[in-house]
Formats: sequence, structure tokens, C-alpha cells
Amino acid sequence: MKNVYIKKEIKCLCEIAKKAGKALLPIFRDNVQYSFKAGRANVVTEADILVEDMIRSKLRRLFPGVPVVGEELSDDAGTRDDIYFLIDPLDGTLNFLHGIPLFAVSIALVEKSYPKIGVVYAPALDETFCAADKCGSFLNNKLLRIRKSLPIEQALAATGWPYDPQLLEWAKRALLIVQPKVQEVRILGAASLEMCYVAAEFLDIYWEIGLAPWDIAAGWLVLKEAGGCVLDVNGADFNPISGRILAGVSEALCREIASIFIDAGLGV
Repeated sequence: MKNVYIKKEIKCLCEIAKKAGKALLPIFRDNVQYSFKAGRANVVTEADILVEDMIRSKLRRLFPGVPVVGEELSDDAGTRDDIYFLIDPLDGTLNFLHGIPLFAVSIALVEKSYPKIGVVYAPALDETFCAADKCGSFLNNKLLRIRKSLPIEQALAATGWPYDPQLLEWAKRALLIVQPKVQEVRILGAASLEMCYVAAEFLDIYWEIGLAPWDIAAGWLVLKEAGGCVLDVNGADFNPISGRILAGVSEALCREIASIFIDAGLGV
């Protein structure tokens, strides 16, 4: 594929994400069937499978030959190719299962491990975040551009709990150390939305470890194109396959949080 950044591709992926998201709404707050993947908090619902299958079918038809990597179903052949899709059909599954409207469909077109187009659609809120490399970031067609810079004590932060029990102690310590230094910490339960909310300046800082590539890809691009900062939690350059992210409205704020982690022995 060439010229993957053009408006036609962005519009196409937005339409796919919206159709997939709207397919979730009739099931939302209904008697959703689910099963456990690993641990009591890591669940998969009938909606995850239904929507991922829908997205895969549309992507294969509109972008033949481009592999698809998703959370729930088997990866396509050739997923180590230079260009492929990363999809999360239902980011925030536990929120969805409990009737909380913070969930999203996430689709990213990735080239050599880095997203070139990203779409995050929150159907219960009717919020569409989209971005393309070097083309800007948008929320419902409104340009996102981070402008504020603020001291840490005024920052509204967000984080999340990893599914891996071995990472939980790190997450607990990080929360306890940062919480007294910021305005407050929230746990929203949907990584893609939390990154987009930093891009929209609804949140000021977000960190998490133990994430999968499909959790990160689209939201990372939305934030980057809005002018936000994305690092590893230890302050190093962000690696999209590391599962660790520290995202903020400014580099100064990210570096301050990273220093707090390092000083506490939480550099991972």
C-alpha cells in the first residue's frame, strides 16, 4: 500500500470503527455472555468476537492483502509484514460488561511497528478520535492541539491495573507514590480512551504497564499528533511493543513522573 495517510483511508477506517461500535450498542447493558481468559478481570464477551470478526471482514474486503492482528481471533498470515492492521474490537470489556459507557473500538494501520493511521471510537459517547502521521489529530472533526502546561499538583492523572499478577505490585506502588503529588488519579479502564483523553486535555497524565500492542497503537498516534508526549515509564524512548507507556500533555510533566518512578525503584 502507498500513501496510507490520505483522507480516503482515514475516512474508511473511521466508518469501519463506527459501524463496529454501533453494533455493540444493542448488546450494551443487556444480558451479555462472557467467559474468562486469564484471571477474574480478564474477560471476553460475545461482543468482542462478533465485532472483531466484523472489522476483519471489512478490512480484508477494502484492503486486500494487508494482514490483520487482533486481540481475540487468530492473526492473519504475514503479520510480520511491514504494513498491517492492529485492532481491539472492544477496549474496556469489563466496563462494557458492567454497563459503564467507557469502552471503545480501536483500529490502527501500522508500518514497521509504528502506527500511521489511528481511530478510536467510543460508541456510547459517540466520540470519534482519529489521527494520521503528520496530518494532525481530531475529535469529532475538531482539531486537537495540546496547549496547556501545568504543575504536577494540578494534573489529573489516570492509570490502569495490569492483568499479569506479577505486575500488580508495581502498579500499586506507582499509584501510591504518584497520587499525593497530583490533583487526583483516576482508573478509567480503557487504555485507548485514556490516551485520547490526554490528547483532548481531559486528562493530563496517564501511565500503565502490561499493555498489548492493540491497546496502545491508535491512541498513541492520536496523542502524538495532538502534540502530547509519550515515553516509557522509565523516561526512555517509547517502544510500542514494550507494553509500558507514560503519556502526558507535556514532556516536562512526563519527565517529572518518570523521575518519581525511578527514585522509587520503579524504573522497570
